[in-house]
Amino acid sequence: MKRTVLVTGGNRGIGLAVVRKLAELGNSVFLGSRDLEAGEGAAAPLRQAGLDVSPVHLDLTAVAIDPSGKCRWDSNMVSTEHVIEVLTERVSMAYLKHLRDRQVSYVFAGKTAIDLKMALAKLARLFGIRKARVDGGGIVWGSFLKASLVDEISHIVVPNADGTRPG
Repeated sequence: MKRTVLVTGGNRGIGLAVVRKLAELGNSVFLGSRDLEAGEGAAAPLRQAGLDVSPVHLDLTAVAIDPSGKCRWDSNMVSTEHVIEVLTERVSMAYLKHLRDRQVSYVFAGKTAIDLKMALAKLARLFGIRKARVDGGGIVWGSFLKASLVDEISHIVVPNADGTRPG
């Protein structure tokens, strides 16, 4: 069965190898890249080889769910992603000043607990965020599932070898 797949970081390294292999297996692959020109350059030889690969620009934002204001960002960027915090109204004024001093964007989504539906609505309205990838553990994933905010689950298992010696 032909599937449509999005590979983030697909313009080089392991990401590009994954794009190639998925396309060789007959899938339609979107090669995601923060730099569209780099994505187009990586996709061109694959398309010339007859593979179904389309570059797509990814504008990524790091959204942190931080109900009580504990993240203490050093800047408003994580790697190349702009940081937006989702807070409750119980955070201190000192923490809000810390965020403003570092130009970290934030939204409130609840008085004492995060209302995920409210958070996503505000992120869409204020920042144009229409889709989100949720990274985290069981508590975070479970919260989104419980709020009926999940429309797709992708679970990736990656074989890994560690060449270090114990001890």
